[in-house]
Amino acid sequence: MRVMTKFPLMRVIAAAVLLGSASAASQAAPEAPGAADEFRWTPGDPPGGTEGFARTTAGGLDAVLLAAEARKAVDISALYPWNEATGPLTLRLVFQLTKPPRGKTPLLSKWRLIPGGRSFEVGLMPDGRPYFDVSGSGHWDGEGLEIAGACRLLPGKPYAAAAVFEPGARMALFVNGRRYAAADAHVPARLCPTTTPVLLGAQPPGDRWADAAIALVLVDRRVLSAERIAAWAAALGLTDPLPEIEPAVRDGRMDLTVVRRDTMDYLGRLQVEGAAYGVLRQTALDDAPVTLYASCDAAWTRACMGEELVKTLTPEQRRQWIAHINSFAHEDGTYTRDRRHSLEHGNGMVIGALAVLGGRQEHPVSLYESFDEEHEIAPWLERIRWDRQWSASHLFWGGMHCYSMSRRCTDAWRTLVFQWLDDNLDPATGWWRKGVPQAGLPIEVLGGAAHIWPIYQHHSRPFPYPERVIDSILAMQRADGAWLGFSNYMDLDALYGLAYMRTCAPNYRAEDIAAAARRHGRLVMARYPAFLPGAPDVHTVLALIGTLALLQELAPESFRDTVRWSDIFSDRRFYRTDLVEAAGEAAGDRQR
Repeated sequence: MRVMTKFPLMRVIAAAVLLGSASAASQAAPEAPGAADEFRWTPGDPPGGTEGFARTTAGGLDAVLLAAEARKAVDISALYPWNEATGPLTLRLVFQLTKPPRGKTPLLSKWRLIPGGRSFEVGLMPDGRPYFDVSGSGHWDGEGLEIAGACRLLPGKPYAAAAVFEPGARMALFVNGRRYAAADAHVPARLCPTTTPVLLGAQPPGDRWADAAIALVLVDRRVLSAERIAAWAAALGLTDPLPEIEPAVRDGRMDLTVVRRDTMDYLGRLQVEGAAYGVLRQTALDDAPVTLYASCDAAWTRACMGEELVKTLTPEQRRQWIAHINSFAHEDGTYTRDRRHSLEHGNGMVIGALAVLGGRQEHPVSLYESFDEEHEIAPWLERIRWDRQWSASHLFWGGMHCYSMSRRCTDAWRTLVFQWLDDNLDPATGWWRKGVPQAGLPIEVLGGAAHIWPIYQHHSRPFPYPERVIDSILAMQRADGAWLGFSNYMDLDALYGLAYMRTCAPNYRAEDIAAAARRHGRLVMARYPAFLPGAPDVHTVLALIGTLALLQELAPESFRDTVRWSDIFSDRRFYRTDLVEAAGEAAGDRQR
């Protein structure tokens, strides 16, 4: 190991010459006070922890060769007082990928996926974009942020990357001296001084591994300027520009046209090669499973972004997609259960997907039989676990609400349901169920209510306490703009509640609602660039798309598209049980 206080003389001279002519993509903050080049690692700096590793070169430098199959990392924890690096920080690496990333691939990691274990990480997304993660709390919460570069790195080429952290002010990513990512909102105020090991080529405790050659690591406990980073890359001879990816966020606004394109590209990566149209994996990782939810989520997502699938798809594409969804059907009308959701929730997802695809369910739905008679309504509702209503309300959403849209349902049945729901609302808060405390998170009442409001909205039933719901939702919003977390369904639920209740009480706290939407919008803009590159679950993609649809409605000046988006709750197209229920299920039904 060598602890450096300055570059070698020749490199200082080269950097000084280049500094005057270096052209960076943008300006960084002036360099903060502190020792420069505090830590330098190369494979030749004993004891560098590289015993037993093969050697190669990257960018003309000696490099250690890391292979994911070997499941080995270079541990540099003992070579530097990492826990003292909690403030300004610039990390620089010279490396070369030897294979495309198999998943999210760490290069320099102090980021353990345990409570309190996160500090920082630099690496590559599954699609080859560089990323930089930081956490001030050790958790992935409001004090954590991830940025991803608007470029892709390819195997076989050397790169000089720099990640810059200025506490509470900005983060930036540079490759070959050019800035490809930056954030100046939601930046944590410090780095968490965790006991997590610092590894090259793996994430502690080793769940993710890199196929890469790493030649150089430099650590500065200060913010290096864009000019300094450009000069460093130039001194190494690594200045080739990378093909840029058009960013969705520019000048404080989000271009939803770009998001639509990004999302369609991502969904295209989920399609199983050689399989029927609509056979999708749950994520963009090669070993991700093919699931019912993946195909349903994709249909919902595309429809939310304004696509009319019955017009844009060929009849054969629709036939294959519908047949694949119905291949998960059982004779009792249920569909293969997702490990995270109930049969009723799956029923609701299938109805929405088939409705926008123009299909039918394969069999009559037996789930409705436990509450489709008037005398069964109250006992069934009483049995729902109202103390854990976020998940319990899925039963209502995919059960009672979907049945209320069926040709079999009567006005008398719907009237009794509404009477029970109205009677069990808390007039002080607008939440269900009056007098029942939550056994889980207090905010679960919001997730529970969001699955029930659509029955009021779709049947034009007045909701009794819109003002109280608006008060409650606004009071739950955190300082960072989230209700539970970015891309979480709870945040979508909150925005849906504000949008729907605003239609019920148009003049109530309008400015506060707009301000809440703007706060959440800033969080979404900060987090979105790293979202799709991380190969998210497509059900989470649907949550974000629904969130963006509501932000387009609530903050149209910041979320723009030529196409009108729709959210998963308000859009009645997803709830056309009458169109998708099995042929012959209702009297007078005609075979299509």
